[in-house]
Amino acid sequence: MLTDNQGRRLWIVDERGGHAPVFSHKDIQNRPRGGAEPDWWVVAKDKDWTPPEPRTLLSLGAAADGSATGSGGGTKIGAGHKPQPYGWHGYYGETGGGASSGPVYRGKVTPPHEVRGKVAPPAKTGQVVSPPSKAPAEVTWKNDEAGRGPTHEKLAPQMRETVENLRKDNPQLDSINVNSGRRDGETGPHAEGRAVDINKVNGIPVKDLGKAQGEEGERARQAAKNMEEQAKKDGNVNQVLGPTGCWEKGENRRWRQLDPEIPRDQGLINGHKDHYHINVYRK
Repeated sequence: MLTDNQGRRLWIVDERGGHAPVFSHKDIQNRPRGGAEPDWWVVAKDKDWTPPEPRTLLSLGAAADGSATGSGGGTKIGAGHKPQPYGWHGYYGETGGGASSGPVYRGKVTPPHEVRGKVAPPAKTGQVVSPPSKAPAEVTWKNDEAGRGPTHEKLAPQMRETVENLRKDNPQLDSINVNSGRRDGETGPHAEGRAVDINKVNGIPVKDLGKAQGEEGERARQAAKNMEEQAKKDGNVNQVLGPTGCWEKGENRRWRQLDPEIPRDQGLINGHKDHYHINVYRK
């Protein structure tokens, strides 16, 4: 189960008194709201806490001494701790016995005798918490070539901004390693600090992503795919090269996929089977 930052377990509580454990963020993100769906919220409970057993009307104070009406109703303690009539459905009635003069609440009575329905805000029990947020992915700078370390301090500002953007809003991405940034003594975007090479995603070498096994492998592949899409949406970026495909922007600033039948494109495709290359415009 998911926990908050104090180690308490998270539960989804609905207005009908139901409890459901939160195993992943998707349990919260994908749970429906609105329309005829019951309202719900998230609470944090100690690890040894368990949901209460469903309780009957009798256990909540419903009369069992012949005070029930011929329609199968009776009285029970309601708002203001006064007796209120209820029908055989367990709903509060509109008149008599201290019933409210306001709207009829169509919610079930739950301890401590508070009506939980759509008309009135539900009485929340426990501490309401937001789902834990994921920290941005870690970026490390380690070259896998002896004697050549990436000098990320000399990257162009727009390249640093793009690397920072790649860390965010990618739930599957835990880390990337940049194994090459600015490279002095040559020509091209690396020499100008306008390019980075990424050789690991979530600790898995890019060249091994296609054959990585299990949940970690699938998570890393999805993270890499998300990273590619994010890079192509970044206004600074004009080239994204990698093992799953290579794209660049032309003069009209529209993306085109490189064609292996074109010799120049073929060289770029073959040269980027084991890492991702992300390139930005000059400012």
